[in-house]
Amino acid sequence: MDKQAFKKGLIRFVTQVGAGFVAILIGYFVMVKGFGGCAGAERPDAVVPDVIGYSVEEAEALIAERNLKMENAGEAKESSFEAGYIVSQEPEPGVTVKEGRTVKVRVSGGLGKIHMPNLVGNTLRQAERIISRNGLVLGEVTEVHDDAVPADHIIEQNPEPHKKVKRGTKVSLMVSLGSEEATILMPVNLVGMTVDEAASALREYELAVGNVSSEPSTLVPEGRIIRQSPELGENVKKGDAINIVISSGPPGVPPEGGF
Repeated sequence: MDKQAFKKGLIRFVTQVGAGFVAILIGYFVMVKGFGGCAGAERPDAVVPDVIGYSVEEAEALIAERNLKMENAGEAKESSFEAGYIVSQEPEPGVTVKEGRTVKVRVSGGLGKIHMPNLVGNTLRQAERIISRNGLVLGEVTEVHDDAVPADHIIEQNPEPHKKVKRGTKVSLMVSLGSEEATILMPVNLVGMTVDEAASALREYELAVGNVSSEPSTLVPEGRIIRQSPELGENVKKGDAINIVISSGPPGVPPEGGF
């Protein structure tokens, strides 16, 4: 065999071997990629649990139950949670992910501070809403009479307005019952009652019978009340005397026992 023929044969051999090796490598990568894709597709889903407000230990256990991992992504300096409790998470609760996914959480470094809102002059219900909205807690509520502050409005608060306090602080309130001399609407209709019945009914409202006069009436039996002053629904104060007019019977008929 001459040198030229040998050289051509060697080149053909090397070319064939190289092509076969490349084909083997391509087949291997295709196979690995295919198996890898199947493995990823078969990995089950998991729903991310809600761990906000839980301690670090509780959150880690809940996340692990779903075959997920937890990573502390940093501390929140001021929050509405006490130190050591989860403030936020990523992914958010309820999101579906593949098992093995990492859930990143931020942990509270302690309760944040706020300026105490001014509650004085608000109604009790309004004050309760403001307290809740600011992450505070309603404490003791004391009720007292106050001539200057309308009933159900805040007179004083503790802590005082504008003072810097921690979220979660208890706020005590003093609430007005209104003036002890405040007027009320005449609560009882005395018409048709006897004087004794009227006196008994008025005592329940800290009122009393005032002047008693009489006049004839064809409609109201003798000895029963024809009208009163103030009338039902008019303004009165505790201790006021209510004047009444009683029936002396039909006109021209002498009173009982008369001549």
